[in-house]
Amino acid sequence: MGEYGFTRGVAELPYLSMLVDIFIGSFVCTLFEKRFNKAMAKNNGKPIPEERLSPMIFGSIFFAIGLFLLAWSGSYPEHVHWIVPTIGSSFIGFGLITIFLPCMNYIIDCYLMFAASAMAANTFLRSMFGGAFPLFARQMFVNMKIQWVGILLGCVSVVLLPVPFLFYSYGRKIREK
Repeated sequence: MGEYGFTRGVAELPYLSMLVDIFIGSFVCTLFEKRFNKAMAKNNGKPIPEERLSPMIFGSIFFAIGLFLLAWSGSYPEHVHWIVPTIGSSFIGFGLITIFLPCMNYIIDCYLMFAASAMAANTFLRSMFGGAFPLFARQMFVNMKIQWVGILLGCVSVVLLPVPFLFYSYGRKIREK
């Protein structure tokens, strides 16, 4: 089954690496939560939204590395051991959760009084993208092949790497305007 010729049951096992790193990423976000709580206590109990972004900075790097690892190694079973794309998918899992959780917390902290509306807008936008991507994703994978789609997504993630840094550095100034 697939590039590596795994049986149906064994082919599902590499997904466990992603699941394990999602749990690890959740734990990392919890550790950063303690740092956020200390900063909030020093700020008279007022949240500092940018303090939520530290895990996102690390997560975005892991996400980009994971996409490239998966793209560059997954299509060459005769040359690359199966563990390499599995490590790539685990990096993707770690990156996804350490991007998603801080992003949600950041939105809530930025729009305290209107947090429900901000989260609804975020959910609507994510759902729109989630509904639109299947309309062209299959054609991308058929025409570009898995490796080049992975490289394209990896390049998009590299282009977006500065976003958490910029929000961490300039988020307060942007909100004040």
